[in-house]
Amino acid sequence: PLEPLSAADARALVSRLLQDRMSDIEPEVLARLGETSEGNPLFIEELAASLGDQAGGSLERLPTTVRAIIAARLDSLPEEERAVVFDASVLGKIFWRGVLERLGSGDGALDAILDSLEERDLVRREPTSRLEGDAEYSFKHMLIREVAYGTLPKAVRRERHAAVARLLEEFAGARIGATASILAHHWEQAGEVEKAVEYMISAARDAGRAWAKAEAGALYSRAIDLLPADDERKGRLRLERAVTLVQGGEMLAALPELDVLLESLDGRDRYEALDNRFKVSFWALTDAEASRRISEEAGRLAEELGDEELRALALYKQSAATAMEGAVAEALVIGREALDAWKPGTRQ
Repeated sequence: PLEPLSAADARALVSRLLQDRMSDIEPEVLARLGETSEGNPLFIEELAASLGDQAGGSLERLPTTVRAIIAARLDSLPEEERAVVFDASVLGKIFWRGVLERLGSGDGALDAILDSLEERDLVRREPTSRLEGDAEYSFKHMLIREVAYGTLPKAVRRERHAAVARLLEEFAGARIGATASILAHHWEQAGEVEKAVEYMISAARDAGRAWAKAEAGALYSRAIDLLPADDERKGRLRLERAVTLVQGGEMLAALPELDVLLESLDGRDRYEALDNRFKVSFWALTDAEASRRISEEAGRLAEELGDEELRALALYKQSAATAMEGAVAEALVIGREALDAWKPGTRQ
C-alpha cells in the first residue's frame, strides 16, 4: 500500500484542491482536513470536494469516513443529477451516454447533467469508447460508483441490470465479443443465470484466444460455480479451465483438475485431457516415465477414435518422453513412426 502523505504534503494537496472552489482558505481548514484524512489522498480529495460543494462550507458538518463523505456528496446533488449517478452506477465504473439515454436517464437534460457531474469531479469523459458512436464515461473513483450502487434497493438493481443487458445486446448486435463479459455481469445481477453463463463461456473463450489466461480462468470458474451440480456442461468447462491454466504456464495448478477429469472423461475430451496432462508431466514435473505412459495411452485412444493426426501427435510426444528416459535409439524409431503417420496439411 502507498504510504500516507506527510502533514505538510496533505496541507499542500488540500490547498491545491480547494483553491478553485474557495477564495479564502483559512489555515485552520488546511490543518483540520489534513488531520482528519490521516494523509489518505482519496480521503483528502473527497473531503475537499465535499467542503467545496457546501455553501459556506463548515468543517463541523464534514463526515469522517470516505464512504460517508461520498454518500453526503451524492445526497447533496440536485435530484436529477443524483438519479443519473444511480443509473450510471448500475452500468459499472464505466458507462455510456447512449445507454443512459435509452434507459430514460436525465429526462431530456442528460448532456447538461453529465457536464455538471464532470465539473463536480464525480465522473469523467473518456477519450475513446468501446461502444462505437457513443460517448464513454467513468466514475472518477470506483468507490463513488460503489456507494451510489449500494444505495439502490436490490429489486431495483435487478430490474435495471436486466434493462442494461437488453440494451447492450441491442447495441452490440452480432459483435458481442467485446461486451460478452459485461453482459454476463449484468445478466447475473439481474438473476438470469442461464444467460449469464452463456456470456461467461463466450467471454472466457475469447479471453483465452487473446492470451488473457487469468481472465479466462476466472470466467470459467464463475460459470462453473453458477451451473447446477448435475449440469452436463460442467465437465467440459472444467477441462477448458484446466487447459487454460496449462497454456498460461500454471501447470501445477491444473494438475489436480486434470487427474480428477481423467477418471470420467472419454473420447476426444479424454484425449485433450491426456495431452495436457502430458505437458504437465513433461515440462513441469520432468517425469519421463509418467510422460511416456500418458503418451502411450493417448496413442491407443487416437487409434480407437480412428484419428491418425492425433495418433501422430501422441507418437511425437512418446518419442520425446522416451528420449528423456535416455533411450535415444528407441525414441528415433518412434519419431519416424510419428512422421509416417502424419498427413501433411491436415493440421494448421
